[in-house]
Order: sequence, then structure tokens, then C-alpha cells
Amino acid sequence: MLDPITDVPSLSLIIPVYNAADQLPATLKAVDAFARLYPGTVEVLFVDDHSSEVETRLILEDFTRQRGYARLLRNSTNRGKGFSVTRGMVAARGKYRVFTDVDLAYPLDEVHKIVRELEAGSDVAIACRVLPESRYLLSPSFFHYLYTR
Repeated sequence: MLDPITDVPSLSLIIPVYNAADQLPATLKAVDAFARLYPGTVEVLFVDDHSSEVETRLILEDFTRQRGYARLLRNSTNRGKGFSVTRGMVAARGKYRVFTDVDLAYPLDEVHKIVRELEAGSDVAIACRVLPESRYLLSPSFFHYLYTR
């Protein structure tokens, strides 16, 4: 378990969640396996975007209560995925911060590739789940252009 004041995890994994009770059992099993095998310290932040499913909230509360590496943030109203990702990124304490969707369409064992790019000095690394071998290099000004659109 990480001490929230003195310990800085090497990786923060942010997972926005909305009404995902049916997906959570498989996702949480994968998150547990990932956290056990990751070579550094990990914190996982689930950001519940005010799910209307009570089951989603209960499953996440139970999971995070039992694991020192996991935290749950819950939006007071439904604000959307972008807000939830941003909230998780701001709340995260890890040296490197990665987000993935709750359906794990981008498998957690691929997170190492993103972290390697960040460790090598990249400011931002973007994974593409449509083309597994694709690699996009963006100038900071073009990334800003995309982000603001």
C-alpha cells in the first residue's frame, strides 16, 4: 500500500467508468494481474462518471476498499469521458500517467510500450487500437491543434 504523502508511484493508470457493471469483473481481474506484475509501483484511479447503475458504484467501492493501490473518484454529475480523464490525470500522483477505457480495448500488457516512450523523453504517447503497429509522431503545435478541436 502506498503512503499518500511520501510515496510517489511510478505509474498512475486512470480508468474512466460509466455504467460498466457487466464489464468490471473482467477489467478488475486484468487490473489486479497488471498491478501485481508491473515492475514499479502502480496506482489505479477509477473515475466513475456518476453511473446510474448502482452495481457499478458498489463493485468499484468494494474493489478499491480491498486494494491499497486503487482509488475511486466519483463525479457529482455526469460530465463525460473527457472530464473524467482530466480529473483522474490531475488527481494522479504517478511519475507517468496513462489512461485506458474500462473495456480494455487497449490491453493493459501494452501499457509498458507507452511508459517506455515516456521514459525515453516523449511528452505524450498515443496508442492506436485500430492499427496495432501504427506509430504517430506529432509536433507539439499540431497536438495542441488537435487537442483544442
